[in-house]
Amino acid sequence: MPRRSDRIHDLARGRVRMSMNKLNLFNLYKKTPLQVAGKTHYQQKYYSKQDARSYHGEHIQERRFKAMYNPSRKSFAQLDASLKGGPVKETPLSLQSFALLEKRLEIALFRAMFASSVRQARQFIMSGNVKVNGVVIKHCSYPLQSGDIFSVNPVKVLYALGKAKPGLEQALEVDQQQIQSWNQYVEQFKANPQDELAKARANPDDFHSSAVLEELKNRLSIVRNTINSRQDEVTLESIFVDILDTAKKATETVGAEGAGKVNKETFAGSTQRLSRFSVYEKLAKANHPLLDKFDTEEVTAFLANTAEKSDNEKALLRSIRDYLTDIQKAEWAKIRKDPEFGGYQASELANNLQPVEELDKDQVLENESSAKIDLPWQKGIFGRQDPTKPYFTPWKPRGFLGCFAILPHHIEISFETCHAVYLRDPIARPGHSEVITPFDESVHERAHMYYRRKVPRWETEEWCTKLSELLVIGLKNTKDEIRIVDACTGTGCIPLLLNHELSQAGFKTDIHGFDVSGKAYDLAMENLSRVHGQADGNVTFQLGDVFNARVLEQIGVTKPVDLITANPPYIPIEEYEKPLYHQGIERSVKLYEPKLALVGDWEFYYNLLEHVVLPSHAKGFVFELGYQEQADFVHKYLKDNPFWQVGSRDDSRQNIRCVIGWKKGTDYEILQKLCDFIY
Repeated sequence: MPRRSDRIHDLARGRVRMSMNKLNLFNLYKKTPLQVAGKTHYQQKYYSKQDARSYHGEHIQERRFKAMYNPSRKSFAQLDASLKGGPVKETPLSLQSFALLEKRLEIALFRAMFASSVRQARQFIMSGNVKVNGVVIKHCSYPLQSGDIFSVNPVKVLYALGKAKPGLEQALEVDQQQIQSWNQYVEQFKANPQDELAKARANPDDFHSSAVLEELKNRLSIVRNTINSRQDEVTLESIFVDILDTAKKATETVGAEGAGKVNKETFAGSTQRLSRFSVYEKLAKANHPLLDKFDTEEVTAFLANTAEKSDNEKALLRSIRDYLTDIQKAEWAKIRKDPEFGGYQASELANNLQPVEELDKDQVLENESSAKIDLPWQKGIFGRQDPTKPYFTPWKPRGFLGCFAILPHHIEISFETCHAVYLRDPIARPGHSEVITPFDESVHERAHMYYRRKVPRWETEEWCTKLSELLVIGLKNTKDEIRIVDACTGTGCIPLLLNHELSQAGFKTDIHGFDVSGKAYDLAMENLSRVHGQADGNVTFQLGDVFNARVLEQIGVTKPVDLITANPPYIPIEEYEKPLYHQGIERSVKLYEPKLALVGDWEFYYNLLEHVVLPSHAKGFVFELGYQEQADFVHKYLKDNPFWQVGSRDDSRQNIRCVIGWKKGTDYEILQKLCDFIY
């Protein structure tokens, strides 16, 4: 049974849920990032888990979720066929922490936008409205497989994503207000149509009917066609003929005495009179025969740009065509500005508007079908045009739907048929994860660490987790066996964790762990026996002392090693003996860990480098530490070695936690991605 849904969208708690509720949107808007300052690492993990679980599977009980949780996370190696070798974005594996939930049928329905929340999706499933591969499924946790086709009753989808259907009384109140407003508008429009149209022009967002808009559209279409037809009549030939005709009439009016001439005033009242006179003037200077005798055919022949014309005639033609084109444009603009095309027939529009009879509320409440509403924008009762449907009719999308409209990459959706194909389980690529979530990587990483709990100390757990993820991604294309040596192994959690993650990703491993303590060796062997058979690979533990120059022979390491890891004692004796109120060591550390595993300093890092790293021909190393001076010592030791590069990493409390080294030009240059600082 799912958890109770009391106060799911409570604004005081502010939890973000898998829901399209408007209150959930407000909770998402006001959500602030998790503040880690001043919190212990457990508190950081717990609060991150709390936030992440409030969204991912909040209806699943915690006990049940822990039982189904799988710490392995799927990723995808992006092949680069271009061989450019450019920078590759980091794969956000931490966002894959809750990918196992995405294959559940109830979550897939919500991701496909067939339900407004996961709980509503559960209702659709249990009521028999969901099919998988054509078969009705009533199990909400049904696991989808790649290629499965699931569908939902379209009526339920319209109900889930549509606006809420109003009650009959509520709808009638809205209709009464609409009818009163419409009748008042019609009365005002009939009384003074011109003023109402002027108001509509000044305030286009004001209330007016769709009938008026439709009438205006028809009127505009007629005007546009009339303007186009008139402009088609104004051609270069017609303008040229008009100029020649005006000049000829002016010449005949002067008489035989020849006292008058054609000048600029001859074309007074015409568009572009100066351009018209310039056309005549050029023809007169050329003593062109068109001035004495012309018709439409001769004008058309003159304006035709043929090869038979001489250079002078072509120059004259180009000049005249330029003037005629300017005159034509001016004539077209004059037609468009004609007042005849700018006035609306307000009186005609007023006659088309009719008032609507007010409703008898009591009668409609008894018989809903008796309501006769014929508003220009609405036929029938508000939101209940089809009272048999469970959603707002005509259908409208629910509020703020666009904020939640995120299509998943791993599901192909057809909204027309309300079917979807589950393509595959969501995976992660460089720079992208297919799991949709409102939280960032840091929240998911800490939540993953909460459920994983593989390493006793959180500081060690943090960098080990990051290291294993980096190796899985960075060494994706390697086929060689990965050989690792873990010095000062203690309980053996570091080699067991690395072996589990690498073997789960398909790598062959050969991992050796050693410690000087017999009790630590026994505990490591006990842990190995507990996980025996859970992962492939070869993990062995031996007794060995890092201060022994022949420690590699002692533990049976004869082949070159790829990676050295170590969590050596790094607390100086003076720091160990300080009381807590003088910034000494935490009480839990002193109580539950032996002094042998805690007290030490730079001498351990010297012997690790001198007796393990360099003799084993390792390609990289990761050592846990607690002080900046220890990282500086490692850097100083390898500073003059041209093959090595050194960096450091901080933990989530911004304290230095690891010193990291890698050989240049090897696959283990990927270790620099772990570093927050490189020397």
